[in-house]
Amino acid sequence: MLALVVAVTVLVAGRVAAQPEAGTAPSPEPAPPLAPESSAGTNGPRELRGIDDVDARLVAEGRAHLAALEGRPILAVSVETTGSLFDAGKQTVKSVEIGRPLRAHVARAALRELLATGRYAQAYADARAYEDGVILRLVAVPRRIVAGLRVEGAELDVELMKRAARLDENSELTEASLEAVREDIAAFYRRHGYDHAVIEVEPSNTDDEMEVLLDITIDAGRRTEVTQRIFVIEPKLDRVVGKTKHEYEVDPGDPVDEDVLVEADNDMVERLRAQGFYDAQVKHRVVRRTKKDDTGTEAFLYIYLQTGPRYRFVFEGNKRRDDEDLANALGVGEGLVDTNQDALAERLVAWYRDRGFYDARVRAEHVSVSEGAQVELRFSIAEGSPVRVVSRLFTCLPQDAPDGFSADDLSDEINAVLEESLPDMPLFHAVDEPATDTVFRAEPVGGRAEARRLEPAATYTPEAYERAVEHLETLLESRGYLNAEVGPITVLRAECDPHARAGSCNPLPLPEIPPSACAQDGRGLPIAEAPLPEKFTCVPDPARSLRCAPELTLHIPVQLGPRMTLYDIVFEGNETMSAALLLLIAAFPLGSPFSNIELDAARSRILNVYKNAGYAYATVRTEVDYSPDRTRARAHFIINEHEPVVIEAYEVRGANKTDEDLILSRLALCRKLDECTEKERYYRQDLVRQSEEQIATLGTFSSVSIALEDPEVPQGRKRVIITVTELASQYIEPSGGFSTGEGFRVGFEYGHRNAFGQAISITARLQFSILPDFLILDDEVRDNYSQFTLSERLERRNTIAVRFPDIGLGPKVDLVLNGVDARDNQRDFGLSREALFPTLSYTPVREVTLQLGVSTEVNDV
Repeated sequence: MLALVVAVTVLVAGRVAAQPEAGTAPSPEPAPPLAPESSAGTNGPRELRGIDDVDARLVAEGRAHLAALEGRPILAVSVETTGSLFDAGKQTVKSVEIGRPLRAHVARAALRELLATGRYAQAYADARAYEDGVILRLVAVPRRIVAGLRVEGAELDVELMKRAARLDENSELTEASLEAVREDIAAFYRRHGYDHAVIEVEPSNTDDEMEVLLDITIDAGRRTEVTQRIFVIEPKLDRVVGKTKHEYEVDPGDPVDEDVLVEADNDMVERLRAQGFYDAQVKHRVVRRTKKDDTGTEAFLYIYLQTGPRYRFVFEGNKRRDDEDLANALGVGEGLVDTNQDALAERLVAWYRDRGFYDARVRAEHVSVSEGAQVELRFSIAEGSPVRVVSRLFTCLPQDAPDGFSADDLSDEINAVLEESLPDMPLFHAVDEPATDTVFRAEPVGGRAEARRLEPAATYTPEAYERAVEHLETLLESRGYLNAEVGPITVLRAECDPHARAGSCNPLPLPEIPPSACAQDGRGLPIAEAPLPEKFTCVPDPARSLRCAPELTLHIPVQLGPRMTLYDIVFEGNETMSAALLLLIAAFPLGSPFSNIELDAARSRILNVYKNAGYAYATVRTEVDYSPDRTRARAHFIINEHEPVVIEAYEVRGANKTDEDLILSRLALCRKLDECTEKERYYRQDLVRQSEEQIATLGTFSSVSIALEDPEVPQGRKRVIITVTELASQYIEPSGGFSTGEGFRVGFEYGHRNAFGQAISITARLQFSILPDFLILDDEVRDNYSQFTLSERLERRNTIAVRFPDIGLGPKVDLVLNGVDARDNQRDFGLSREALFPTLSYTPVREVTLQLGVSTEVNDV
């Protein structure tokens, strides 16, 4: 009975919120998962459906037959193909010698030869007994390459459709994968509301027997639209949510588009959280039903509003910080997600500590109101007084500490970390009233509010000092102290005299601090210090009237340990570069302080030199041998050069409007491969970066990248893929305005970034203004202006700029032609100006540009 009551209540709430026509909407179903699964929209490469997908049993049987007949002589080799759509032609295998005993490696060699032809996607081997020997059967799946796509009847974006179907030019196809393409396109259309779309995918042969032209015919049919919206929400929450639910972005009559619905769900979540429903989740489900007259499909959109209660924050006890500061600290304005009261209390405590209130305590209470539809989170805050770090006591640090590691140097390093980790005073902040009183007032004044001071260097939080300790350890390691020990940090804080006047603190003397052990093990390596006893750290306890001093001293042991130096460097695996050259490249001199940071930097320098020499797949790894006393280190650089990568061909992708020859002419790599030696065709990383920069200077691309084809597969000869993303070729920007000095003005700018596909940019700007008589207050000026014709009265500044990025002098030289047509009216005269400015620019390096220009002007006063 209880389940029935709940179901009826939810249904009534949905009807009240959505107000559907009576008897037309189906009953609401259970809420769907937050992220509905969909096969459409997958962007990864398609996994070809071959033999393993068609019938794994055949593959298993083939393996069993090979094992059972192993050792018998091979009498014949037959090649068979699956399917009937793609004809692979007659194929012979030459790697198998007739009469040779059947072995697994023989079958593998035959399969490798078959797949190396490029005609097949997958293949497996089988064997059949025949007379006194066997017949080796090779069963293969023919494949084709998509040379082009022809799409007819598309109602949606073709590029998005291709992405959803994981289909593009140069994609591989098998007979089985064609059906998968059709299913993916149909699913893509269904996802966007075309429930009855009919998709036909047919391959057509081309002049190349390995390539096909894919014809995709789409009959999208009528797009399904939302018939009604039904909001499913608990009645008590519905009263609090109110009209906000009607701001859901998808209305009746809108297409049933799954992507739009997901976006509408997310938008509604943001709206609800902005109103305090921080636990809000929104889901949807579309229920389709054939209309009674069979004229189409009705779609009922159920919107499940799982809002949770509306939260309200109440702060009590905060005297030095207002409610707005605390609400911002909790992230209320940013859409709070975590409403756990303990986590929020800890967040407030951390916020206070970052601002110097080390003793701050926060207690949170969860109070439900309006039958649980609203929740008050009440925070009881005990701020305490600001606490400052007045000194740092570095122990175990030698008197003659190395340069950069004195107590003052280490304090400076800690301060730098604290300034990055903790909040600092803003540029504009409240004036320190007590300080100004001492300057501008001689007589005593009443009480003043305590100024808000943020001093990161004088603030202590365990988290910030943990980062500071990590920084010090990294710094010491970079200088050769690999075994240095820093910490643990102990806070030294005295108790206040309980007999002192209220509001003041007279610190009691601390117990005598025991000297640090600064111990070492048998190898001379430092042993971590034990923390000081708790009696040195006062902890406030209001219940016992125990107060603590507002000044802290930090006890920080720092043990440097032995300094390690680089004793020797060994190179292994280097064949093309000598050890002396690599030692020079590493720039890690013997006898210098050893650090893993510098070791990795040296490894990177060596690797970069190899890549710049054409060894794109070279790897360099390091190993280190330490002496027993940890004062010397031998570094091993283990190099695997691989063979240099020779550029086999270039392929430009994404250049739909730009001439590919123009792009190739900007390469710093070998451009004409047939005219270059093999060494000149090496894929050099520095030339790759230079090529990317030179292509980018064409000015028509938003991004340029150059990479090897299938970069994860090491090969000696590779195709180079140049991928560009083109900007919009043309743009228009109108403008206008009014001012009493210039009058009415209007402007227009037109730009073409890629004229004729040669990256020639044309920018034309037209600007006109006219000053009406009623805005001219000086009679003499008004009389002078009255003598102008309308064309003279109309002030203008028209410019045109044409940039030629390629004028036959290389990618570092370009030519810009600037033309100006201007009219400027002064108090007593008007000036008309026509000018032409050709400018030749040469950029030898990125930071330097040399220009040579002339100007021709015609001025008329």
